[in-house]
Amino acid sequence: MVIIETFGRTDVGTVREHNEDNFLVANLDTGDRSLLPDNRLHHVSPAGSLFVVCDGMGGAAAGEVASGMAVDAIYQKMGEKPHFENRRQLAERLFASLDFANAGIWETAQKNRQQTGMGTTCTAAALNDGILLLAQVGDSRAYLIRNQTIIQLTKDQTLLSRLLELGQLTPDEASRFEHNHVILQALGVRSAVEPVLSVVELRCNDMLLLCSDGLNDALTDEQVLSIILSTPNHEPVEVCKALTSKACENNAHDNVTVIFCRFTGDLLPPSGETRPPYLEIPRDQLATHALLDSELFDDDRPEVTQVFGSYHLNLALQKNEDKPK
Repeated sequence: MVIIETFGRTDVGTVREHNEDNFLVANLDTGDRSLLPDNRLHHVSPAGSLFVVCDGMGGAAAGEVASGMAVDAIYQKMGEKPHFENRRQLAERLFASLDFANAGIWETAQKNRQQTGMGTTCTAAALNDGILLLAQVGDSRAYLIRNQTIIQLTKDQTLLSRLLELGQLTPDEASRFEHNHVILQALGVRSAVEPVLSVVELRCNDMLLLCSDGLNDALTDEQVLSIILSTPNHEPVEVCKALTSKACENNAHDNVTVIFCRFTGDLLPPSGETRPPYLEIPRDQLATHALLDSELFDDDRPEVTQVFGSYHLNLALQKNEDKPK
């Protein structure tokens, strides 16, 4: 079993008059999307658990609408019956949910001139076993905290990130780049969207942070890590309060939203020093990609490790390469 302790919090920040962020914490087995105690501590079921952060754009009349529509649409689609039977179906539904949200926002914007151009980022995390699936659109982020280290799990879909990746900007030039918040895609801005899906195997005592860019604009990764590690027992409610409060103390210019999760349970391998590799699964490989074959990770022989990047990853990738093209 995998046990999740979680909480989420949002703050308008110190400059904006309206909060255009939205977030979702949901147990898809019970349908509970609240922050009541029963949902803040729950077991992961085959129906899955879902966490979403959305950062709207388009002004107060549109950004808040777009991010609200996104979390509602994703929750609706992910909660449809029948529930998933395996990890592959969970991944397929996650893609379908973001497509569904994108279509709804796009169609609404086309009918209302005041909402033309509205959209939202989206970072969504879902799991129904010990493997975390992440769907990314825009520049909200997901971080893993493991062994007192913070690791960014998502890649920012921004012009700045792309130019750095292509070697057209140096890190020093990037710090002075004027267009650092130009994102390359968002839900609702175009009729179609291409989420990036990545996977990571969780370990016991791993912690997950989802956040809008209001947090990482106000705090460095090192400051975020220090706040988490200095919070007694890494208690999710207190971590969320501390992160949003410190961001506001640092004059957060944007809305600040965070979701924090702790993972424990006997289904998860012991914590180790392994840094998880960044593993993307293209949309056109959802039906065939071996990393979505749940049975590959059910081997309980003591000599077989359950770490992505060793036995299982090599086996999975070899199986994927051997499939007919």
